[in-house]
Amino acid sequence: MQTIILPEELHELDISANEITKDEAQPSDDLMICALAHRLSVENAMVTGVFAFKNSTPIRYRRSFRNRNSEDTSWYNDVQANFVKDTVFTNLLSEWMKHGKGEAIITLSHRRRPNLYE
Repeated sequence: MQTIILPEELHELDISANEITKDEAQPSDDLMICALAHRLSVENAMVTGVFAFKNSTPIRYRRSFRNRNSEDTSWYNDVQANFVKDTVFTNLLSEWMKHGKGEAIITLSHRRRPNLYE
């Protein structure tokens, strides 16, 4: 399990001008998202996060990603590609950087058996 803390200083950066739709998402669209994706495991992964916003309660994010082809050892597998194309996380991160407060906490963990109900 890896815990990544995004510092407050990121609120001053703008990672994307507009929200990204699923059809528009490309692996190279956002360097921060791609950097996080490369830290995910090859097989099954769980990504959780807590993002605090001004004048609002914190938003929690949790999603499981699984690799359909566990034999795939290429540099960009299904887990990573699906994470990059996850517009919920991308837009949440973008909104946190624009309107958030404090640090964001993201946890990347390996799951032996993905929960199919999520």
